[in-house]
Amino acid sequence: MAQGRSRSALAVMGAAALLAVLAIPAGGASAGLWSPPREPVEDFAPDGQISRAMVPTLDSGTVPAAKLGRTTVTEIQRTGPSANRLDIVFLGDGYTAQEQGEFLAQAKARWAELVTISPYSRYQNFFNVWAVNVVSKDSGVDNDPTLGIERDTALDSYYFCGGIDRLICVDTAKARAFATRAPEVDLMLVVINSDTYGGAGYWDRKLVTFSGTNIWSAEIVAHELGHSIGQLHDEYDYGDGTVYSGGEPSQVNVSTLTADQQVAMQKKWWRWMGEPSITGYQSISTWEGAVYAQFGIYRPSWGSLMRFINWPFDQVQREAMTGKFFELSKVLETNSDSTLSPTATLDLGLPALVGASWTTRWTVDGAPIPQWNDKTVVELSELAIGVPSRLAVQVGQQTSWVRDPAVLAHLTSNRAWTIVPSDG
Repeated sequence: MAQGRSRSALAVMGAAALLAVLAIPAGGASAGLWSPPREPVEDFAPDGQISRAMVPTLDSGTVPAAKLGRTTVTEIQRTGPSANRLDIVFLGDGYTAQEQGEFLAQAKARWAELVTISPYSRYQNFFNVWAVNVVSKDSGVDNDPTLGIERDTALDSYYFCGGIDRLICVDTAKARAFATRAPEVDLMLVVINSDTYGGAGYWDRKLVTFSGTNIWSAEIVAHELGHSIGQLHDEYDYGDGTVYSGGEPSQVNVSTLTADQQVAMQKKWWRWMGEPSITGYQSISTWEGAVYAQFGIYRPSWGSLMRFINWPFDQVQREAMTGKFFELSKVLETNSDSTLSPTATLDLGLPALVGASWTTRWTVDGAPIPQWNDKTVVELSELAIGVPSRLAVQVGQQTSWVRDPAVLAHLTSNRAWTIVPSDG
């Protein structure tokens, strides 16, 4: 079941009630005059609708280290080396030196909420999570709670971005500069010192802004990571009669092909076609309307997290996210092709799965070692292994969440080591 918001209420609203992108004032610019560059961000309405807006680009360029001041980095979660994990960095804006404890508490709370959402919940240990304590002179951010309020903050965040009251924009260069204080950064989550609903998703910059204490913040983050991690497209439209005119999208969750065409051609989500959607509403099919167009393009489910916030991912999206968690984190690409002594302890370095388990099959010189099945840490001294020998393991995760062989390939890895005499 989709949690929280009434599904029947959304059904009444229908696709025709999706918010259109609000017009952004031209600021007096006329033909022939320079106008500031703009970039797309996503806007999240309180009723669950999502839309796009073109907003002024706020990027101060290269930020000298001397201007960043003193920062501290707090480890919220570290499950392994960054080379084999995805690193999320929380940043705060509008938090004074005295409010850094509040920022850290809010960052931890939003992370805890995010990992209640599937499939983040199962693979939460694929992530390292850091908090960079960014100190602002003033508490709060511009235009909050009303337009015209100005505050001096480290990242220059502000509501009413592009004229939209809930849209929170940020100086992306400053955010990136502070984020690099963490050991590694793949994704940036900017926590705003406010309880006013709002946020924004910068697709290309892998950056999300959201209010620190609002109940919808984790949903905003989950949707945005669907883009940056899962490579999923948006599934909403504006109910304005637009007909999709592009080619077949590369993203797995949108298609110009009908259900019959997908099955006949074995394309896109044909493996899931006709099954009840795990969103709890209707079945996997080809529901018309996606990629901001009302007609001529299809999505797998009537509603999902890529269409509304506070809805689950459906099967197609969950499969894509699962595959990308493995592919991008490289959790299966650790510590192989090296030498070991016959008395060594070998730890595969795998993160713990929540509600699932790893499958391992070990061999030495091609002979199975059945007593080691599904072990991720083994003691070589348990076996009388001659030297030199070749120890190998096939490791992976078996899950009904993945059916596409191309995605399944990311969930399995083969590793091997040479057993050599101990030194001395």
